[in-house]
Amino acid sequence: LRIFFIWTFEKSGLKSYAEVIQEFPEKEYLFLQTLWSNTKGEKWFTNTNWNFSNAMLYNPCKQSWFGLSVGTCALFRCCLIGITLHNNNLRGSLPHIIANFPLLLSFSLGANYLTGSLPIVTNCSQLGYFIVGENSLTGTIPSNMFEKESFGKIFNLVLHDNQLIGTIPDIIYALQGLTELNLAYNDLTGTLSSNLSQ
Repeated sequence: LRIFFIWTFEKSGLKSYAEVIQEFPEKEYLFLQTLWSNTKGEKWFTNTNWNFSNAMLYNPCKQSWFGLSVGTCALFRCCLIGITLHNNNLRGSLPHIIANFPLLLSFSLGANYLTGSLPIVTNCSQLGYFIVGENSLTGTIPSNMFEKESFGKIFNLVLHDNQLIGTIPDIIYALQGLTELNLAYNDLTGTLSSNLSQ
């Protein structure tokens, strides 16, 4: 039996995280809380069932949280398989790291008002869709944005209509499973190889 206790400031809305680890992964829950806080979740167009007042009573295994898809996984009742909050008035920055989502297939937050830099994605070996186009993201595409284990899995990478700068990093060329790559309407430099541009 694994029981974790995490105490945070009351203003954060999360009073405790006890035993819910048996239902929903702790790291996924805390990531969602950070995403909610960073992007002003209370002002999203739709935020049905997003509630961090009590992790034992409210979590994506117990209710259908808007924009989230879950599936069964080892050790837990459910894990995230999709985060889809397209055109939902998210305003603010993404968490710096998206990590430890063993079943996550899709991360889609396009057409919002996201600012700041692109995150580093690690230990998300099943991720196929990464869509954050039509935002106001800045900075460069990180050279270590995806780990090697993801190179063959990511087939849809959409970063268009942001404010990204710099050269297109080598990691883009390493994503051999890509079927859609959209980097348009940024300030990126470099030339895509022919096998990626087809």
